[in-house]
Amino acid sequence: MKRRLNEDYYFWCCDWCDTENLVLWAGLQEGPSCGACHRPMPLSHMTVASAGEATPAGWH
Repeated sequence: MKRRLNEDYYFWCCDWCDTENLVLWAGLQEGPSCGACHRPMPLSHMTVASAGEATPAGWH
């Protein structure tokens, strides 16, 4: 799972249900949960996407 900084939010996709999520950067201290399936996402499974990587369609 990769996360990407988008102003004050991190954008990430759930590995379980493929839902796109936004979470405030401060919320990452507690560990984010998916807004659809509510599964907790451990920070150890997240990596930060580099600026050179492609973004999903519709996201800038």
